[in-house]
Amino acid sequence: MKSKKLTLTALGIGILFSLVSAFSTCEHFDNERRNKIFAQYSELDCNQMKNQFKTDLENNELKYFTGGMFYNEKFGKELDKLGIEEFYQGCIITVNFECYRNLLGEHLKKEKNIDLDELWK
Repeated sequence: MKSKKLTLTALGIGILFSLVSAFSTCEHFDNERRNKIFAQYSELDCNQMKNQFKTDLENNELKYFTGGMFYNEKFGKELDKLGIEEFYQGCIITVNFECYRNLLGEHLKKEKNIDLDELWK
């Protein structure tokens, strides 16, 4: 009886560790993917950003780059609903992302009648 309990306990612990490991691995690869995208976009000038925005729009992979001292969780959820991946860069605000944000704002206003400034509030 003790042997059976010990075996089941060991099996449960093994399954738990496997699940935690799988979750951590998925999270790690997602962070790596996001860091790669962020680094790639941070090197683009405004003209290159315009081309990248067109590509993202065609592939339905729109992004929103934001920064500042405070993170707006409600805004992030709204972007999620729209299928827009958000990249929060903390207190650092990179100027070259402004071009992409403006293009995204114009697109949402024109196509979906959504004002990003209103979503922020």
